[in-house]
Amino acid sequence: MKAIKFFVLAALLAALPLAVTADDGENTNETKGSVEVGGLYTDVKDSPDMAAEFYTINDGPVGKIKLSTFQGWGALDFKFKYAAQDQNSGKLDFDIKRMVRSHNTYNACPHRLGHDPMFALTSVSRNGKVVRNTDMSPNQDYVMNYAVFEDRTELQFPGFRPLTLAVEFREQNRNGHTQAFTTNHCDNCHIKSQKHRRDQQTTDGTLEAAVAWKSGVVRARYTNRKLRESTPSVTGTFDKNLHPELQAPVFDNRMQYDSDVGVVPVDLKPEINKDTTRLDFRWASKNGFAVTANGVWSETENRGTGNTADYSGYVVTAAKRFGNHLRLRWNGKVYQTETNSVYIDTIERVTPAGPHAGQTYFDVYGKNYDHTRYSALTRDGLKSRLDASYRFGRKLGTLRGIWDYEVIDREYYEVAPSEKKTTSNILGVSYRMRPAKGLRLEAEFKHGDVTNAFMAVDATCSTLVSPRYTNPWSPETPQYDDQHQTRIADTTATASSWNKAVLALGYTFGQSSLTGRYVYWDGDNSDGDLTDWSKQRQTATITFWSPGGASWDWYVGWAYQDMSLDAPACIPVFDG
Repeated sequence: MKAIKFFVLAALLAALPLAVTADDGENTNETKGSVEVGGLYTDVKDSPDMAAEFYTINDGPVGKIKLSTFQGWGALDFKFKYAAQDQNSGKLDFDIKRMVRSHNTYNACPHRLGHDPMFALTSVSRNGKVVRNTDMSPNQDYVMNYAVFEDRTELQFPGFRPLTLAVEFREQNRNGHTQAFTTNHCDNCHIKSQKHRRDQQTTDGTLEAAVAWKSGVVRARYTNRKLRESTPSVTGTFDKNLHPELQAPVFDNRMQYDSDVGVVPVDLKPEINKDTTRLDFRWASKNGFAVTANGVWSETENRGTGNTADYSGYVVTAAKRFGNHLRLRWNGKVYQTETNSVYIDTIERVTPAGPHAGQTYFDVYGKNYDHTRYSALTRDGLKSRLDASYRFGRKLGTLRGIWDYEVIDREYYEVAPSEKKTTSNILGVSYRMRPAKGLRLEAEFKHGDVTNAFMAVDATCSTLVSPRYTNPWSPETPQYDDQHQTRIADTTATASSWNKAVLALGYTFGQSSLTGRYVYWDGDNSDGDLTDWSKQRQTATITFWSPGGASWDWYVGWAYQDMSLDAPACIPVFDG
């Protein structure tokens, strides 16, 4: 409601100078407006999150206001639509003698998230171990309300028209309730659900300066973004660490915390600050040669966790026309991302009972799990695209070829044994033509080869085979982490070689249209020692559309989809 009041107030303030200077003696003055009022009644049963996921279901008055005025010195256009407190929109534009131009918008809508009753999270095993759940807010409707206000105001000086200064402001508010889950596992697997109030605000402030001339423009932008969460973190109380059958506290040396620590936060509130600087250049010559370039530098900090991310990227695009038929275009990008590493300092707890009473996990097993976690996002990247097209004629169509090249060089993360670099090459050719009036034909083929496609190395399939169950009291028996450390199989969902073919047609007659499209995709990846992944997909659609009357249309369509996927998986089974 505060945002609505602010938006309406901004409209009144913008209209004030117009009213003051309205009498300029010209005959071009014009003011018009309209007001619409009504009511809204909504009947939604069973699942409002499905039937009205992004729409209000609140009953009450609705209204629209429109106001526009055109004067010799300027113009104002104001629109506002109110359906409920959680769903409304507005627009405010004004122009004063081409020296001050402002565009403002406001949009608000709800997002219904549903409620997971956790029916599937209940089971009991033969030895009494259970999976159970507790819903602490069983009748809660989870809804997040979104509201976005955006403003861009430009200043231009009569004495120097090439220069434009601009100020931008954007504010997004998210408030409501979400369903938060916590899980702990010892003598049983216990999942808890609770209501979590959210009140999140993101603000962007931008300063921009641009100088334009006949053949080009230079623009500089600086943006500061802040994200704040006003509500407290989700908290939870962990169950006592007990043996599932003995119900004795013999696992404490394996836990970081349990019920003894009381209520603890289970998430961290985000508090993000991001500074971005961007410089753009664009120039075009009379003979068909054009160049664009930009550089982006950003620094991001999560003040809640201390994590940081720095980015720098540079893009150059060059295009050249050769007569009326041939066009060449090249685009290149280099970038670098750096994120900080995080040191994980585990807590050395002592178990109070059992054979290892008074001992830490390190005392018993000689293993220390303190480590430094490195980010997979720290990388250098390069992208390039070469695009060539030749137009044979109006009816003969256009032939186009592309070559995409990309290199991702990660600093820490291995996507294959001892390999951190991924290289991709994509070759494509397409042909589009209009052989007759209203008829459009299109054919496209692409082939891609990827060296060291993304894989999770040693992600599954352990070589450890033991006839005995894991025994936490016997260090000589395999432990849970031994299963992890002996995994040998790579997993992936990325093809190392793939092909894509597209056939499409469209026919327009009168105001009606008939369209058809067929897409075939086939890819595989057998680069890993035990990995043999493949996927094939086919889709076909036919649609006929025609206008029915002044306020309605009709269409009929048919769609077909077929997909096959082969992806090996290994699932370890534990008891304990």
